[in-house]
Amino acid sequence: MGKQRRQRLARSVEIRRHIGRRLTEAEADEDCDDSDNLSYNDCDAEATFKYKIRNDGDEIASYSAVINAFDEDGNFIGQDYVSVSHLAPGKTKSDENEFSTYSSFEGDNKPSDIATLRVAHVERVALAN
Repeated sequence: MGKQRRQRLARSVEIRRHIGRRLTEAEADEDCDDSDNLSYNDCDAEATFKYKIRNDGDEIASYSAVINAFDEDGNFIGQDYVSVSHLAPGKTKSDENEFSTYSSFEGDNKPSDIATLRVAHVERVALAN
């Protein structure tokens, strides 16, 4: 893949800066009710972010992107993935995603350690008819 095409694809995914944490670890311990029967703990700390994926192509396509997380010193601490399917030409899909304690982090890092996010890789797949 050529450099210009990679740059164009990278511009098709935009992440809004880290928009906050739903629960800190202390709040999860004190103020949360996880009384359902599901194995997922509703009280785990999370860090949320918004993203937009835009189809600048001329045919319907699906996109996937890798989002890398960094701490305040600029060290890589984890990553997440976002995707959209069957996005029409010229259309944009916006959504919110999260890093949680179930996300894969380097070492002892956790969602509250995230300082910045960056798009690391974007893949576009045109749909076959």
